[in-house]
Amino acid sequence: MTNKSFQKFLGQLLAVVAGIYVSWSLNFFIPFTLQYPPLSTYQNIAEKTTTDTVIAAPGPHYLRNAMGEFWLGKHYRSAWTLPVKVPVFRINEVHGGMKILKKGGGMQTTSFTLADNSGTEYALRSVDKNPVNVLPEFFRYTFVASFVRDQVSATDPYASQLVAYLSSQAGIPHTDPELYYILPEDTCFHRFGLRAGGFYNLSPKLPQPESLQRPGERLEGIYSSEEMLKLLAESKGKASVDTNLFLKCRLFDLLISDWDRHPGQWDWAGFSAKNHTVFRPIPKDRDQALGHYKDGVVPYLLTRTALHKIASFTPEYEDVKGFAINGRVLDNLILKNVSGKTFEDQAKALQIKLPDAVLQAAVKKYPSEVEHATAQKTLLTLKSRRQKLIEASQLLHQAIQERETN
Repeated sequence: MTNKSFQKFLGQLLAVVAGIYVSWSLNFFIPFTLQYPPLSTYQNIAEKTTTDTVIAAPGPHYLRNAMGEFWLGKHYRSAWTLPVKVPVFRINEVHGGMKILKKGGGMQTTSFTLADNSGTEYALRSVDKNPVNVLPEFFRYTFVASFVRDQVSATDPYASQLVAYLSSQAGIPHTDPELYYILPEDTCFHRFGLRAGGFYNLSPKLPQPESLQRPGERLEGIYSSEEMLKLLAESKGKASVDTNLFLKCRLFDLLISDWDRHPGQWDWAGFSAKNHTVFRPIPKDRDQALGHYKDGVVPYLLTRTALHKIASFTPEYEDVKGFAINGRVLDNLILKNVSGKTFEDQAKALQIKLPDAVLQAAVKKYPSEVEHATAQKTLLTLKSRRQKLIEASQLLHQAIQERETN
């Protein structure tokens, strides 16, 4: 690193530290509590609850004043803090009645596995996150934890609904989430330690395998990435990955700025025909889609330096190489030998499948209460990124080619 570069880096680091210190001193952060989100967030909604619906905000604790937004980012705070009408989750009524099978073990998301009367399994996942557990233990009781928690406001609380619709139109494997509100007094969740309630998305754990099946194929099973890669290595050439579908999924990730696509974010459906097995990708956990981190002093500087892998949903593709970092394992194994022309062809195909009418229909998935400005900004950003997808696909291809396989 040159002396000039070091001085620039040092200046940015000092600005980040100063911003965090000022924000902490002026109480812009969420105070540290063992219970998160705070119980007080959801305790004062009784007068706004009917038998079937509740009027509440997904994250009122993300409200900041102008100075707080200057340092920490405006992000999607307006969407997080705006009360909307949401159906109440009644476990004995939803889908004819459901039962809780287990609580999930995710580090950021509160999740449950449920089943309906037919045995179909569903994932019930909190809209709000608590990413403090991804930090080293020392930092979990410091302002670092408060800052990381606050930056959940950079994610779109309704992205799952928008992305599911776009996926359906683009031919990307997906499930369709339903938004519900779990009341704090719902005792069926108390035995699992959930007492705060809040916004949750309910969706089948997997799309219908038939949607991925080709004529003459037989479903062998659903596999994790680790299981799929092991079977692929042991197949002696009798198994392969549907490269074109995986590439389409990755370009769709690029379009919606879903940068956190490590191997754990994929399942794989294995189909056999004529003594050969093909694995088709099933993307999951769209928590980072449409995220926007680059509009506050501290997150802006962090995402330009130490955390440049955290891509933001902006009209321009600002750092495709950074976007590709978390997806490098599967990209290297599956897309390393794919030509730039194939990347371009798949990008063109996605553009055709996502005309303006589709993008306009997608932003209508926002709750009706969400201000027009939020939906319009998302629409304009989607249009811009779709228009520039071919160029961005070449940057992704270049990033994969330049990267050493490991």
